Amino acid sequence: MRWLGAAVTLAFLMAGACVADAAADASDKGNSNWLLKEYGASVILRTSSSYSGWPAQRMIDGNPQTSWFSAGQDSTALGKSPWIEIEFPSDEKVRRITQLGNREPSWRVGYSITLVRFELLDKSDKVLKSWVGESTNATHDIEYSPKAPIAHVRKIRITSLQDQGKLNSYGDVAIGEIEIE
Repeated sequence: MRWLGAAVTLAFLMAGACVADAAADASDKGNSNWLLKEYGASVILRTSSSYSGWPAQRMIDGNPQTSWFSAGQDSTALGKSPWIEIEFPSDEKVRRITQLGNREPSWRVGYSITLVRFELLDKSDKVLKSWVGESTNATHDIEYSPKAPIAHVRKIRITSLQDQGKLNSYGDVAIGEIEIE
């Protein structure tokens, strides 16, 4: 596996993506992920790094068992700050962000992010809201749900603050899926 660069920018066409009725999908059953479904090919992803074969679009493909992996040695456990950034083509109102921990079947243990900073940014990169969350379950899922939706969000940046990078021989970390509504 190889490093693909300092900031990988990808546009992703979500297969079968359709505009979801946000009100109908939003429920206490979980994140409806309607924003990523709505924007599909217009979403731009940037990452601190990626392992070859595990690119950023794997974390928004709708399948939690296909993970994005950072490049080798890109983990907070090894002194780095792996991050991902999701950019929308227009300002949006965000009510929930869910980061599903790594579920890649062959690499399930020792790659998870356990403490993360979510930053919601406007089109000028001004931080509208910042929140630190910790995984509290075995799958290392982390969710941010503000009391009221955050308006004028253009980008979401997720930065690892603590991870399991020292628990695997590659020194990398992984995210199974990002969901945004």
